[in-house]
Amino acid sequence: MKYINELTKDDIRELFIVLTGVGKTFDITLEDDLLWYTLCGKSHRTNTSYLINLDDYYVEDSAKATKKYRKFMLRKFGEKYMEDCFWNDMGDD
Repeated sequence: MKYINELTKDDIRELFIVLTGVGKTFDITLEDDLLWYTLCGKSHRTNTSYLINLDDYYVEDSAKATKKYRKFMLRKFGEKYMEDCFWNDMGDD
């Protein structure tokens, strides 16, 4: 995946906070499982976990999170991301 692989560790933490609204006490990782990346957050203090599946343009099963994600990625990568996202949404027709 083109864009998600360019995110820094700080970007990943910021993205997690954008998508969940939490973050200070969470250990955050991004794991590649071939079809999706999984944004993982776990708080050892509260024993709370988040698993968020995403690719360059979508958060799996959440239109609301996808909208937040795309805004974050647009701020990070600019017009090129917007164009690629548009063409991705147009599909292979």
